[in-house]
Amino acid sequence: MKKKVLSNVLLFTSLGCMALGVGFLRSAKPVVKEANAANPELEVNDNIVEVGKYPQTVVKSSSDLFDDIVEEAKGDLVPGKDYEHKGEKYRYYPAIHSTEGGGKYEDGTSVKDGPAFYKFEPIKWHLYNKDTANNKAYLYAVYIMDVKVFQQNIEVDGTNEGHVAGKPGVAANDWEESTMREFLNGDFYNDSFSESERNFILENSTKANSSGVKVKDKVTLMTADDYTTNKDKSKFETKASDYAKGRTLHYHFHSYDWSFFWLNSKKADYDTLHVQYVRATEVGGGGFSQAASTDNFGVRPLIVLDLTKVSIGKTSEEKANDAAKSAENANTAALVIGIIFSVLGIGGLIAFFTLLKKGILTSKMSPKIILTVLASVLVVTSIGVISLSVRASKESGGGGGSCTLKYGYYVQSTEQYSDASKNMVQVGYNCWLIKSDGTARHAAAIEDAKNASDFDKYADNLKCTWEKTGCTLKITYSGYYSGVATMTVNSNGKLYSGGQEVFHWVRGE
Repeated sequence: MKKKVLSNVLLFTSLGCMALGVGFLRSAKPVVKEANAANPELEVNDNIVEVGKYPQTVVKSSSDLFDDIVEEAKGDLVPGKDYEHKGEKYRYYPAIHSTEGGGKYEDGTSVKDGPAFYKFEPIKWHLYNKDTANNKAYLYAVYIMDVKVFQQNIEVDGTNEGHVAGKPGVAANDWEESTMREFLNGDFYNDSFSESERNFILENSTKANSSGVKVKDKVTLMTADDYTTNKDKSKFETKASDYAKGRTLHYHFHSYDWSFFWLNSKKADYDTLHVQYVRATEVGGGGFSQAASTDNFGVRPLIVLDLTKVSIGKTSEEKANDAAKSAENANTAALVIGIIFSVLGIGGLIAFFTLLKKGILTSKMSPKIILTVLASVLVVTSIGVISLSVRASKESGGGGGSCTLKYGYYVQSTEQYSDASKNMVQVGYNCWLIKSDGTARHAAAIEDAKNASDFDKYADNLKCTWEKTGCTLKITYSGYYSGVATMTVNSNGKLYSGGQEVFHWVRGE
């Protein structure tokens, strides 16, 4: 029995250290809040959430599907009526070719006058603000969903003056009495959302232009200030659904990629006729306003979800933060385990060889037991050395643990061009948008290293993908230009070329 005392001590010490290390690793994992089983959970994909359904993709009269829907409808088709075919819902609306730039459907074909169905499909929303402190999630439609006048019944009093017909005291651009508000909280709300979805859509307060009082609505529009503040971080590209394109949507300078859509903001305090809108991605107070009776501007709805009644998956930024935290915890665990096991292992080796040299082990233990003790001590020592090696590898970038790529905008932070005689320095000529889905975008005219608000204006039409190996980020792009950009990622998410910082992270997606 006495022979085994020393070996058992060393063996149990090694096993105890292993248990300690495993326990530390488990405790180092980031805490994940479980979804409430009683509430539905919405998946977030690249900060996009799907809620509700609305007519979107066109079914042309030349297609077999169109004929099948007509045959099942059995009767004259009614514009604006919804029809079902094989469990899917379609809305019939004769397409009208817009006189302002025409327009092209998603498949690249031109919009032509004539009968068409539009399939009800999930509405994609930008999750542009997840306010967990107040249990609210703010969603803004990715696409222009429809075309609608802001106010149908207007009496014009002058260049900048107008009122709702029959209501002289109500401005034509007033939200509370608007046709737009009635449509969004009536037909759009009822057609788009199921009963369960309506249960977790909150009422959102909006200020009425005429009275200044706040009214509550389930569906609203962004104000000019809201849009300007949020458009960059939510990638507010102004693309439109086929359904909107087929309903005389107005295009920006005859471009099929950019359209006009309403905001819930008047032009100025003295103006009772005009409403502000977005042209391409820009908002303006003077030129960018239109009479509320304009009938070919788009609608991009806004809704607010009650996070006590619905769960929202993690955003790209939250996932990136979790990954960074997990990597940091793993590094810390490797360091702690490495130190503990190394100290115990080295101490055990010293004790083993000291006892062996003095003959104490050989006099009390058989060769088999001596080998068992030596193996246990070596295992403990190996675990410590390996853990410290992994930690060192991650710190140096070999394992990538401390080189966490942040998803978002990287703006050039080193000098690109200077001319002392003209007192000119250009900084931030290049900008990358690194996305969590493994794709990237590039812009070559950003001149403000602290603000990438002009990114979409100058973005190149390039196909970019990225991959990260350890601390090395490689971006491959093709299109008008082609090539590979290689950079190094550091622990703060900055991008380096050699030892020089070349890109500074501005903000997340």
